[in-house]
Amino acid sequence: MAVKNYETIMMNGDKNNQEQAYVVHSHDINLDKEYMLWLDELGNRYEKACNRTMVKVNGEKLLWNWQTGRDLVIRKAEEKWGTGLVEQLSLDLRNRYPGEKGFGSANLWAMKRWYLFYSQKT
Repeated sequence: MAVKNYETIMMNGDKNNQEQAYVVHSHDINLDKEYMLWLDELGNRYEKACNRTMVKVNGEKLLWNWQTGRDLVIRKAEEKWGTGLVEQLSLDLRNRYPGEKGFGSANLWAMKRWYLFYSQKT
């Protein structure tokens, strides 16, 4: 598919973070089968990279959950700071990271139970 004198209006943020239109010019482009295959390959590699990123992020979050459960057990947090400690920790984490999920007290209790269950298996 040959495209000649192709113009696209793109949106770009300026210094004041407002969107500003600009025009991209492309001349004498030949979008053949080889190009389309390459575009598909690029897309597939990008999707795989995104998936690998999510796996790494999830792995790091699981490690954080494990370590938090471990800390609650090893520090004897409730004995040291009182019976409402997990609920307070939940409030403090949610306040510190308002856009994040998973800091509810039920999740923190689950982290502790998860650590207790699997740490005794080894």
